[in-house]
Amino acid sequence: MTGPQLRALAAGHARAEAAAAARLMAAVRTAVWADAQVFAAAIENAVGGRDDDPADWLMGWEDAQ
Repeated sequence: MTGPQLRALAAGHARAEAAAAARLMAAVRTAVWADAQVFAAAIENAVGGRDDDPADWLMGWEDAQ
């Protein structure tokens, strides 16, 4: 192989490696996001579920006192 062919081959490998790394990082981010959502749901369930209205939460807290 000539020098230009070797450089083209190396560049192709570098692009493939960068694409594989990008796919891997996307998969890792997706997994971490999913884990964070599961963790957040577990916390919400542990404290009585999600409550979007702070006034409702406050009334529930006062009732528990």
